[in-house]
Amino acid sequence: MRLDIGELKKRVEELIVYIPEEESELLLTTRKKATNFLMNLDEDMLYLIMSLMYIGRSGGSVEDLLIGARHYKNNSNGKKIDVEQIIQKRPLIKYLEKGIENLENID
Repeated sequence: MRLDIGELKKRVEELIVYIPEEESELLLTTRKKATNFLMNLDEDMLYLIMSLMYIGRSGGSVEDLLIGARHYKNNSNGKKIDVEQIIQKRPLIKYLEKGIENLENID
């Protein structure tokens, strides 16, 4: 699995567009757009985003991000279920932004 932090950051920024700031309840149309966006990503990028979500919540390194992404990919319940898991996570925007921030602050 190859990591391009710039590409990961770009994809996260594109995803965040579909998620309203008040994300307690995603509107059905917004949820569909975010789901379609994630379903159209290649699997490596999807699992990097999933891993980033957890890095944003709990902290971690680039190595942790890659280990997590490989773990989620190897233990997948299917792309549709994995996408749903990402979409349901709250506060998703905060976790993704914090994950990117954690990676950018690593020396």
